[in-house]
Amino acid sequence: MCAAPDTGRAAGPLGAACATPRDGDPRHVVHLWRASRHRQPHDAGGAGDGTGADAVATARDLPEGSRNPHPDGVAGPAAERRARAQLRVGAAVGIPRGRHPLVRAWVLAGVLVVAGCSDPLPVASFGGPPDFDPVRFFGGKIQSWGVLENRSGAPTDIVTTDGVGEAEGANGVHFRQNVHVGTEPVVVRDWHMRRVGPGRFEAEANDMIGTAHGEAAGRAFHWTWTLALHPGNPLTNVTMDQWWYLQADGSMLNRTIITKLGVVAAEVTEHFVSTPKG
Repeated sequence: MCAAPDTGRAAGPLGAACATPRDGDPRHVVHLWRASRHRQPHDAGGAGDGTGADAVATARDLPEGSRNPHPDGVAGPAAERRARAQLRVGAAVGIPRGRHPLVRAWVLAGVLVVAGCSDPLPVASFGGPPDFDPVRFFGGKIQSWGVLENRSGAPTDIVTTDGVGEAEGANGVHFRQNVHVGTEPVVVRDWHMRRVGPGRFEAEANDMIGTAHGEAAGRAFHWTWTLALHPGNPLTNVTMDQWWYLQADGSMLNRTIITKLGVVAAEVTEHFVSTPKG
């Protein structure tokens, strides 16, 4: 319950003896929300008619504080431009203009979350000949060329590799690989990979933490493993999420997403070519 100031104003829409809140009053946001619920429907040609007319903000669509400069400088031309931009974006995704800005913000956030939550295809969806067998692929001379990209997708370095694989029994391969990233010193990666079942593989390497477990189906292979950028210093470990795709000419495309604590740090795209040892 609040007492009405000596302004001579009538009671508000809910019957409380309160003056209509003005800009700068914390009750102003609540007042705008209540008023929006009693707003009359827009004329024909409004939101959702496909004409695009609802993408243009009018004065009645903007909060009172953004139409007229606020005495303390909080609102004004900048606030009006922001409000108009919000209305245009909202119209593009079909959000009615009559909604309060806070409601519109929550709806827009929901649209963005849904758009960014698509699940990746499972490896099994790539089933069908020819079957990609990484043990067999890395059993020869291997060369690759690729690009390292930052988290924004901009290329930052050229990545090349070369190596030779040697069979280890009927189901394994020992692959020694030289990795060149830009002008950084060459990194030597020593792999041991083996088949452990239909479409299932395991591997260890000198700069890998633990054992990697991979799955193959058709032309695709996928696994996730932990790379020790500086062995002995766990603070520098990163996660490597790799997809390998066998091409019709026998070469292979590698797509690697590098993350740290769940945040994308870099991405790598490479083309590998395997040739028999001469």
